[in-house]
Amino acid sequence: METLSNVLVIDDEKGLRDMLSYELHQQGYHVSAAANGMDGIKKVRKEDIHIVLTDLKMPGMDGLTVLKQIKEIKPDVEVILMTGFGTVEAAVSCLRTGAFDFITKPYTINEISHVLKKAEETLRLKQMINSLNRNLKEANIKLEGMNKSLENKITERTRELTVSREKYRKIIDDSHDPILLLDEKKRIIRWNKGAELTFGYSEGEILDRSIDDLLSWENPGIRKGFWNEVLKRKGVKNFVTKATARNRDVLHVNITACEVTGEGVSMIIRDITKEKQIEIMKSEFVSNVSHELRTPLTSIKGAVELIRAGAGGTPSPKQQDFLEIIYHNTIRLIDLISDLLDLSKIESGHMNIEMKMNDMAVIIRNTIKEMLPVAGKKSISIVFNDAGPVPQVLCSEDKMKQVLVNLIGNAVKFSPEQSKISVILEKKENILQVNVADNGIGIEKQYFEMIFDKFQQVDSSSTRMAGGTGLGLAIARSIMELHKGKIWVESKPGKGSVFSFTLPVQEVKSQEVKNG
Repeated sequence: METLSNVLVIDDEKGLRDMLSYELHQQGYHVSAAANGMDGIKKVRKEDIHIVLTDLKMPGMDGLTVLKQIKEIKPDVEVILMTGFGTVEAAVSCLRTGAFDFITKPYTINEISHVLKKAEETLRLKQMINSLNRNLKEANIKLEGMNKSLENKITERTRELTVSREKYRKIIDDSHDPILLLDEKKRIIRWNKGAELTFGYSEGEILDRSIDDLLSWENPGIRKGFWNEVLKRKGVKNFVTKATARNRDVLHVNITACEVTGEGVSMIIRDITKEKQIEIMKSEFVSNVSHELRTPLTSIKGAVELIRAGAGGTPSPKQQDFLEIIYHNTIRLIDLISDLLDLSKIESGHMNIEMKMNDMAVIIRNTIKEMLPVAGKKSISIVFNDAGPVPQVLCSEDKMKQVLVNLIGNAVKFSPEQSKISVILEKKENILQVNVADNGIGIEKQYFEMIFDKFQQVDSSSTRMAGGTGLGLAIARSIMELHKGKIWVESKPGKGSVFSFTLPVQEVKSQEVKNG
């Protein structure tokens, strides 16, 4: 590969695409461009592309789909995703899918250039590793074919392995991201240059110190669960937490850890502090705008209600129709603003939740009673299947009702008239599980995770007819995370859906929780 790579820019906004292509061309890159995901995939198949810069939100084929298809066609191509709706969750999802990096708009050309240089460095390192592997394979073949004494074979093989290990060690030491190695007592025994640049400690200052001197754990239980996952289950564990640098700065970091047989535990750390700061700024902006919009919208709603009631004269039938449209769209905007404010509070860590021991069966019955008029408009019945006495759980009654209203409301929206919705409560080991089952249109498996993201809905005519903000399930997931619970969906197209959530059974009597 040459010093400057072949770069493909995929963006449906022509101005951004042309600007980025021009700037990168000026820097000496060989640049191709595509206006959509399909055209971009075709270029990857036909051309010698090394790096792809693609927008995340595009009509037709979105950036995640483009990423997956590129990795299937040419796994060595590095893909960098760009978006104006960046969140930590979206970044983590992209990186887990195989993206090299995640850039939030608006960006500068310097930021793009920096990420491209890192991608080129990664490509070069991959080529070096592939070359080393080929060299090792060739060395093995030669050694097997040699008619020398066993002592000579062992000596030659040992020499080659030593050289190879030194080369790998150099790759690790020169990596931009921090790479650590811990011993069985969680003490740091390997510290590369990336770690020194990120945290400010030299190798001599940090070796033999505990990793807990760097990382911040919410509670001892999370720390214990993490190490059990890595050491006992022999798995790869990825998590986001905080770390403290030498200058006392608090960093947000994404850590991937796994056990290295005979060596200890390796950790690859990525500094995501900038992404966190952008997320907080975005949440504060949304909160401020939402507060400013709520007052005039409430005034509009009140004025429309007065006119509909006959203040100032009886409206004509045509005027009544227009007033109905204004009224319902005003309600929809007020609901959207309420959802945005809830999300903003959760994401910024400003939502206080009063937790106490509650009877989940009582909460479910009260919520169903409130939802019956909504279901009655479509002659839909709501049935509560109570599996018998269950223990009380520590939760916020209001927030549990909010989750249930969202799940039952969605079931009503997407179920046919005169159908049935079942709400099931049961105890499983040390948790309570609630299932909301319907006989609606169902959901394809590829959308199971996506529908819990903000502003995400399955793109279908039925969904567009039902309406909605695309925030309800995102809020429900955030609420369940605050309760240390889980929420998920199981569904088949045309067979209905079952949305489930769980709450841990605890002995604590009351508690106030502040997220963040």
